[in-house]
Amino acid sequence: MKEAERAGDVPRPAEQRITEALALDGLATFVVACPKDASMYSAAVTTLGCEDRIRVRELAELVLEAIAPAESAAAPVVEPTAGG
Repeated sequence: MKEAERAGDVPRPAEQRITEALALDGLATFVVACPKDASMYSAAVTTLGCEDRIRVRELAELVLEAIAPAESAAAPVVEPTAGG
């Protein structure tokens, strides 16, 4: 089915999920676990024109942000030695 033929049809599933998420109070982040889903839902956010209201993020990205400060705090500080 061509894109032009879909115009006016029911929303795509990703667009419907984003619309449902936007109906929840206080939701600003839509979390997915798959890079393919991140692409699909990000496209839906763009299509719906709600980039200023919701952001699609991958779970792995959030986990990395959560552990990165802990890793940097645990890393030993190496001071340069004089003359070398």
